[in-house]
Formats: sequence, C-alpha cells, structure tokens
Amino acid sequence: MPRRNLLALAIFLLAVVLVFWVVYEAEDEAEIQRRSRELEQQLAAGRRGRLPWESRLPAGSISDLMQQIARIAEPTPEAMRAHIEMYYMYPPNSRPLERKMLDLMDPISLQNERLPLVSPADKEKLRKGLLRPSDLEPAEHDIHFWGPKHSIAGNETFILYLEVLERSTGQRVPAVVQSAIVLSDFKTGNRPLNAARFNDRGEAPDEAPDLVTTIAWQPEQNSRLYWGELTMQVTFTVAGKKYIENQVFFSTPFYPAEFTDRFNEYLKDGSLYIEVEVNVRQAGHYIIEANLFHKYSEEPMHWVYFNGELPRGVQRVPLQFFGRIFHEKNREGVFVLKHLRGYRNNINFSLSQLEQVAINPSLADTTRDPDRSSIAGPKRDYETQFYTLDQFSDEFFNSADKEAALADFPNP
Repeated sequence: MPRRNLLALAIFLLAVVLVFWVVYEAEDEAEIQRRSRELEQQLAAGRRGRLPWESRLPAGSISDLMQQIARIAEPTPEAMRAHIEMYYMYPPNSRPLERKMLDLMDPISLQNERLPLVSPADKEKLRKGLLRPSDLEPAEHDIHFWGPKHSIAGNETFILYLEVLERSTGQRVPAVVQSAIVLSDFKTGNRPLNAARFNDRGEAPDEAPDLVTTIAWQPEQNSRLYWGELTMQVTFTVAGKKYIENQVFFSTPFYPAEFTDRFNEYLKDGSLYIEVEVNVRQAGHYIIEANLFHKYSEEPMHWVYFNGELPRGVQRVPLQFFGRIFHEKNREGVFVLKHLRGYRNNINFSLSQLEQVAINPSLADTTRDPDRSSIAGPKRDYETQFYTLDQFSDEFFNSADKEAALADFPNP
C-alpha cells in the first residue's frame, strides 16, 4: 500500500476518535469508553511483539502496525475522503475544546477514582499469584487520593490528599497516617528520599480537620534521585488495621525552562495568536500546551500546542487559536488562556527515527534519565483584548498535507 494511503488510514483512525467526541452527547458514556478501549488495544497490538498474522517484516515495526491498522479498518474511498476532510477541518495543533474532554479540561490536577482498600497481606498474595482478584473478600472501605497537580518542577511542593470512605455509605472514616515517604523512580532503584509532612488538624497546608489528610513534600536536593516518576508511599490505619498505599507523581527538581508570565497577542490570517514567553535554560525539543476559554461564559474554546525545537535563552512561542472555531462556538469578547504547561522531550531520537527504533528498541535507551523534564508553571492566566466575531476567519483549514492526503481519494 502506498505510504500516503497508510498515512490516510492513520488519519482515519484519529478522525474516528474525533467522531467519538462529537457524538458523545448522543451515546452512552460506557459505550464510548468501551470503543475507545478497543481502539487502544488494537493499536497496542503492534507493541506486543509479533502481530497475529503472517509477515516477513521485522517484529514490532511501524510497517507492521500500519498494516494491522489497514486490516482493522477498510473503509470505502468515499468514507476515507470524508474522514480526512473532517480531520483537516482545523490545524492539527489548534483544535476545538469541549467540556466532555475531561483530561484536556483539567490537565494539571491529580485525579483518581475511589479504589477498594486491600490489606498488604492480600496484595502480596495477589502479587505471587496465590490469590485471584475474584477471591478477595468484598472491601469495607475505599481509598481516594487526589491533588492540585500531578507534576511539580523546581522547588514546588507536591500536595496529596488522602481520604478513606465506607463503601456502603460513602461516608468518610478516620484514617490515621503513620508515615509518608517518597521513593525515587525505578531506574534509580526506588530509593527512599526525604519524608513528607502530613496532618488533618487544619495546620497549613491542611485547611480543616475534616477526615482528609493533607500530605506535603518538597524535593530536598537538586539531583537525579529527585527526578522522574516518584512514588509517595503512605502507611496508615483504619479501624486498627494497617494499610500501605502508593501514589505516583512526576518531579523535575532542575527544570529546563520556565514561563515568564509575559505574553503578546495579535491577529494573523483570521486567527488569534498568543505568544508565550519562555526562558529556556536547556535547549532541546519542547512540547507546550494551553487551553482558551471565553471569559464571560467560561465556555471552552481551543486546545492548542507547540511542538518543536527551542534554543537557549528567552523565547517567544506562538500559539495559534484557529479562527473558524470562534465562529462555530459563536463567541466574541475577551478570552482567557489557562492551563499553560509544557515539558522538554528527553527521548534521544527524533520522530524521523521512529521506525528504526521500533525495529531496534535499544536505540531509545532511557535507562539513565526520565523521558521528560517539566517546565516551571506560570503564576497567572492571561486575558486577551476584546474581539468581535468578524475579526476571525470562518474558513476551514487548508494545507499541502491535506491536499496530498485527499489526492489518493479523489471525488467520484
């Protein structure tokens, strides 16, 4: 199959995901989640070794994955063209933001579901295969961890909230925290780091004695041990029984760049551009994301990102807020840029080398360092000037990539 056809098929699957977002309100949420899981499982097949069909291609290669995608979905040329046109309605890096996109609507905070509280002894039996999950006694209590941020940078403090709830009533019950320590990432051997502070007495950062324990931890050193996916290990008792629960979070004690809280805005070709100033300490490949909201209605407008190289020094990074989206949401006025976030990509290969890496994973050795470093977050949101709707273009996006993809599926 020609390479452009393979690209078109990949675009088709991305468009399917977008369709899920569009029709969400008309379908059952559980059904949407089921379909999403199935799609993820199908895509993950290319990462589990040989695919379930004969091939002379190297195991796990990108070509394998693309051929598997071709077998999963074989739409008509008319359907392919429609999905390509739908995907390219907007620039790839400037998309509509909807309330149902929960991960994008709240990309900063640590969010978890309530989980059954399992004793350490039963956890060990499960780990050794001596006990099946279906054989566990019904849990009396649930544990719930959450917090304002899932990643910290520089000398920021990681805040974690712990509550235990009675499963039958959903009411909080007392949980007496005995210790809270942080472990380094697995690449450095999960070594114990400095202990965290905790209380439920209303002493800062805890707000009130409300059966929610506030746990606070700050990196003690600017070293490799404090960088990566760290584990907060909390030991506590509920009704006299001892439990140990873990929560993973990401820490970058020596951040590679910081947002300066300075912005610049302008209109270009019917779209709004907001330049975000970044002080880059370590040159490299960066991903920067942000959301735009309508100030008065708080309606979500755009999710945008920058994906590229940044040299050392103070840089202005332009973020495009595509004009057509303002028309589709029929919003004018003042807009607010929120949830500005980003990281330096530490993976030691470029996107053009993906296929070689899939064939030879050793090329992507990241045993020494984590795969990213977080940018120190901004201290404020940014409000734009007042804009009228006629200042934005209502044209759909067009590009050479779009025309090339559509060339393989001409109109009948």
